[in-house]
Amino acid sequence: MTNPADAPAAQQGRPANDRARQLDSLRAFAVAAVIISHTITENYKIGEFQFFEIGGFAVHLFFVLSGFLITGQLLAENELRRERGDGLRPLLGSFYARRVLRLLPAYYLALCGAWLIDLSTIRAEFPWHALQLTNVYFGMDQVAEYSSPVGHLWSLSMEWQFYLVWPLIVLVCRPRVLVAVTVSLFAFSFVARFDTLPLPEALYRSSIPASLDSLAMGALLAIAVARSWPVERIAGWLWWSLLAYVVMTVPLLLGYADLGWELEPYAHEVMNLFFMLLVYRAYVGMDGPVGRVLDNPGLQYTGLISYGIYLYHQYILSAYSGASLRLFGYLPLDYGWKLSIALFVVTWIVSHYSWIWFEQFPPPVPLSAKAPGSGSDGCQWRSCTLKAARPSSLHA
Repeated sequence: MTNPADAPAAQQGRPANDRARQLDSLRAFAVAAVIISHTITENYKIGEFQFFEIGGFAVHLFFVLSGFLITGQLLAENELRRERGDGLRPLLGSFYARRVLRLLPAYYLALCGAWLIDLSTIRAEFPWHALQLTNVYFGMDQVAEYSSPVGHLWSLSMEWQFYLVWPLIVLVCRPRVLVAVTVSLFAFSFVARFDTLPLPEALYRSSIPASLDSLAMGALLAIAVARSWPVERIAGWLWWSLLAYVVMTVPLLLGYADLGWELEPYAHEVMNLFFMLLVYRAYVGMDGPVGRVLDNPGLQYTGLISYGIYLYHQYILSAYSGASLRLFGYLPLDYGWKLSIALFVVTWIVSHYSWIWFEQFPPPVPLSAKAPGSGSDGCQWRSCTLKAARPSSLHA
């Protein structure tokens, strides 16, 4: 999950110190969906559509956001680097240092705490999680994926693997080459959905190819914004793309599993398109009823601490389940909506203090901070070279 502090601000239509806070509200909805998906049962379904799958949708929204924000940040800082004639090493060092200081203290605090209390099977799995290889481990052992107390860490591992490679591609490739690479990665991921890779299905689902399409969609949006492509011309497709996705899921809702799963690869990319347009609309700022919801300060703060909510919720749920079964032999608050709400509240409180105590280490000054007029916090893709107009026609 990308650091909310890396969110950009459009040069036109909002103050330079505004972090496109509507993106934080999207994170709030996404992390709430993840918690719901982990606390309800298979009984919550219509036809073949099971509502606990909304957590998977939310994770792909996070991937689109990550591709957008990380790529945009790198493009902006790389442009300043070239203007200054600096090398790649300082920029890469600053990028990775910010990632490490922002994300890893809380990650390893939770992981080591779980090891100390011997939470379920955590000690046997510890090396995989510590090395950010959770997705590989679960791909090789499906039983572990469903029995692990930290089954959610696969997506964080996948993002770290993305962070290791993608910055080099963004910084080294020329503009046209970067577009070609991004589109190729999307195409590769789409084709892989038709069982074209020589991988077991479980390993494929937890591997980078299964999520490259979402990451690439976000990255392509960042490139479009950086180059002032007329993204607003297709931004009006937002709700049409959502309608198209709903229509493509109708067979599953009606119980026609075979047709529904045949349409799934195409529906997945329509969902990615919806998420990409949603991110763009939130980035430039939505108006109307949806905009007023996304401007809610409580939602925005929840999105700000959403990394902690995502990180801690499964630990807390696993600890609650284990302790309750040992003490009572049953769960006082069984799986369902009440547990969803209780877990969200408890995790929100924990994440609030985690944000204050562990997630705000002073980051190294970015390379671009040395550029005249870049501001005390450096570029961080706020008011550097990106231009994204806020057309008056974009109403939600």
